[in-house]
Amino acid sequence: PIGQTRLTMGINEYNFDWRLAAGDSFQTPEVAMVYSTTGLNGMSQAYHDLLRDRVARSRYKREPRPILINNWEATYFDFDANKIQSISDAAAPLGIEMFVLDDGWFGHRNDDNSSLGDWFVNRNKL
Repeated sequence: PIGQTRLTMGINEYNFDWRLAAGDSFQTPEVAMVYSTTGLNGMSQAYHDLLRDRVARSRYKREPRPILINNWEATYFDFDANKIQSISDAAAPLGIEMFVLDDGWFGHRNDDNSSLGDWFVNRNKL
């Protein structure tokens, strides 16, 4: 392994199988690669530049992002509209610009055993 370069990318042909019917198509995932002659730091900087210049679509691409608060550690699954509002109200005077409502707002998502990804608002909470 010393002095060698090994690249692995794309679909693993060993254990990947995708059947296509006549006329169907399949698009492989993109591969993002960078090269650096200056080690891991150079590679990290090259990836940051790549992501900012080619992937990021946000208006915050070259600007500082809003300061945000996320309710997860404060509430986990146990919240309602009043609790969320009180967190938001307390955050605003501190300069918090954005609120992220995390897990637990959908389905019957009151613990890790139910409703992950059903994306229907839990009207009992909100």
